[in-house]
Amino acid sequence: MRPHLTGNHWLKPLGYAGLLPFILLSLALWWPAPYLPADLLAQALLTYSALIFSFLSGLLWFGSFVLGQHSRQQASQMLWLSIVAMPWSWSWFLWNHFAPGLTFLAAGLSYVLLWAYERETLAHIYPQGFFVLRTHLTFAAALSLWLAGVAMLWGGV
Repeated sequence: MRPHLTGNHWLKPLGYAGLLPFILLSLALWWPAPYLPADLLAQALLTYSALIFSFLSGLLWFGSFVLGQHSRQQASQMLWLSIVAMPWSWSWFLWNHFAPGLTFLAAGLSYVLLWAYERETLAHIYPQGFFVLRTHLTFAAALSLWLAGVAMLWGGV
């Protein structure tokens, strides 16, 4: 039986608090304040998104050790994916100079694809309730990124 999520009472509040920059910055792109340039808001959101995406890829890195006890091939694939995720999120900064709105749409999709991969490979080893939390956080972050991308495409940020 898997351990229950409630072992650490800070996990949920900190997880949801981590959504605040996603939500607030994406909303600020829709209603920018005169003293906060939209390109600065977009850069802040993209930076935060890339950092969190790299952080999440660490779950795969750890998962590769756990799964390595059962399947070397799957563990190797997971390890490489966890490593590639970091330069992938770094590349968003380069894309942002050429296609800012599309970069945010691609970043949101990246979050969902990482979540889907985890669902297939790691959800069964996570503590009970963790993947539900991970699902809420992932889709809220992805939706925020998609809203930011639409704001940038529509508003011409």
